[in-house]
Amino acid sequence: MLLFIVNSLNYIKLIQVALLSSVKFLFSPLLSLGLNLTFAESIASMAVGGLIGVFFFYYLSGLIVMIFMKYIKPVFIKKKKEYLEHHHIKKKPVFTKKNKLIIKIKTKWGMYGIVILTPVLLSIPIGAFLANKYFSNNKRILLYLSISVIFWSVVLSSIVFLF
Repeated sequence: MLLFIVNSLNYIKLIQVALLSSVKFLFSPLLSLGLNLTFAESIASMAVGGLIGVFFFYYLSGLIVMIFMKYIKPVFIKKKKEYLEHHHIKKKPVFTKKNKLIIKIKTKWGMYGIVILTPVLLSIPIGAFLANKYFSNNKRILLYLSISVIFWSVVLSSIVFLF
């Protein structure tokens, strides 16, 4: 009975790291270290959580974009156009630092930049959304994102556990 409880607690720790990895991948090695997971458990839980996050957010973003383009955008554009015309306003584009960074990554490094930087810099939900939006016609994008997640799982766990 005691062995079952100990194993259950360890599974809960692994699930916590996997859940964090699916959204905030960069912080999950610190959590796994704090939960006293082994190096192998850290890599495995980070990789599994990251992969689940990539697939979940990739397909969810595709669904959201499809719904937005089909139902929301036409209504929004019509109302916005009417409002701007009625008030004689010319709309200027607004660029935030994050928008500029995403555009710079996409134009300078393309798909590989997004794939490499998704787990560590962009976060998995944003990277999966960008991959779906800009590179969904590439049949290997999910494979590349998966390789990136596994690679960064090993690298980040190694850094945290060595230092």
